[in-house]
Amino acid sequence: QRRVHGEKKKRRGSLFFAQDLNKQHSVNMADAAQKPSGNIINVSSSKKPGFYVQLAKKFFTSNEQIELHGLGAAIAICAVTSEVLIRNGFATLKKIETQSVEVNNPRAGEPIRKPKILIILSRSANFNELVAQEASNHNDEHEEDVEDDQ
Repeated sequence: QRRVHGEKKKRRGSLFFAQDLNKQHSVNMADAAQKPSGNIINVSSSKKPGFYVQLAKKFFTSNEQIELHGLGAAIAICAVTSEVLIRNGFATLKKIETQSVEVNNPRAGEPIRKPKILIILSRSANFNELVAQEASNHNDEHEEDVEDDQ
């Protein structure tokens, strides 16, 4: 098997091979960014809550409800994201569920238990008005910046 140009080695020295890459990334990322499929957002601890707030707003344009899933350290980011959406009026809380799930531990070879959170949010009744108002405010700020530059 050949490595595709630009691919990097994993930390343990194994390689990503072209066929493995195709299996993992069968969804065209440009299409996924424009039209979110489904209503589940898997939250990671490597991104900030603001990223997930914007992503949730995009999901709300095509879904009445969304689910935020957080595992381990991502639970805090998941909670902050939902709190921002609720406080700013974009969403209402439907359900919060916590559980403990088994995750395979590659080092020890035996599964370990990790906490998981599931937060279900509903799009608020005035979601479209809030998004339009936010876009209008953003455009006004941009026009002021252009005038200041002249």
